[in-house]
This record gives sequence, structure tokens and C-alpha cells, in this order.
Amino acid sequence: MNSFSERFQHVLHVKKIKQNILASLLDVNQVTISRWKKQTDAPLEENIKKIAKVTGCNIDWLRDGNGEPFSKKKYGTVIESIEPSSGKKKSAHQRQEKEISSPTDSDWTISEMLTATTRVLESNTIYRGVLAANIRAFDKAVQMEREMEGIKEDVIAMRKDNREMADRMERMEDLLLSLGATAQAKRDSEAQS
Repeated sequence: MNSFSERFQHVLHVKKIKQNILASLLDVNQVTISRWKKQTDAPLEENIKKIAKVTGCNIDWLRDGNGEPFSKKKYGTVIESIEPSSGKKKSAHQRQEKEISSPTDSDWTISEMLTATTRVLESNTIYRGVLAANIRAFDKAVQMEREMEGIKEDVIAMRKDNREMADRMERMEDLLLSLGATAQAKRDSEAQS
């Protein structure tokens, strides 16, 4: 395989990675992945490193074809791999569960969550970018939810004001009608005299 494009396609095929999943893990768009596959663009060095990290392929082989595609050195892949003993697919997370038991979401204290989040954000791994993107998305969702609560309160206040205005208008209408009826009766009596 002479070109990066061919090697990249080989990795995607062997690891059975979908473009949208890889794009998400690398924090690039799917068009970029397509360009790399079609050899219309070459990835930056940092993206080549990320691809090697995510897929577990040999970075030297991926970059310029030197060495074997998948070295025996463990790269800590993110994507699914086949567990040799059973032949069943297991994700990296599932393999780690045997070694580390993590508490459920409801068992975590805020301090534990912050510690774990800080550890991931301080790491120089692909997970840092993914977590940062999720934190931004969740933060935006929380801000929008707060804005919606404010809008809901504004709507309730406007409805109350609207009811008060309707009551005032009804009272004014009644007053005008009573004044108008009195004036009309007075005009009628003057006309008869």
C-alpha cells in the first residue's frame, strides 16, 4: 500500500469502523474522513496520531508505510476489537470493566465526578476532546433550560397582566355604557320637553 489513502482505508476495513464514528472520535467532520479516503486531502500529523491511537494501528506504517500495520505494542484502542478467547466482540470499556469496577452514576459524589473529569481533561488522549465536546453541549443545554424557565416565568407574568388589563377594560366599558345610557336618557327627556 503506497498511499496514506490506501493504508487508511485498510485500517477502516480491518477495524470495521464507520466514518461517522471515527469523525466523532477525531473531532473532525465526515467530509474530512471522505477526503482522506479519496486522497483529496492528507491529514495533519496530530490527526494521524489520533487515528493510530483510536484504531491501534502502527503510526509509522499509517504515516509512511514503514513496519507492520498493527504492531504488537498496545495503543489503548477506543474502537471494538475481538476478544481472542471467545470470538465475541468486546469494547475497550467492557474489557476494562473486568479490571476496574466503577460506581454507578447515582453512587458518584460531585467531588468524585469532578476528580474523574479533571483527570480525563488533563490527559493527552482522544477522550479529552470527546469529553470537552460533551461538557460544552451539556453546558449549553443547561443554559438553554434556564433561559426557558425565565421565558416561562415571563409568559406567566404577561398572562396575569393581560387578565388585569382585560378586567380594567371591562370595568371602563361598563362605566362608559352607564354614562352613555344616562346621557341618552337625559337627551330623550329634553327632546320630549
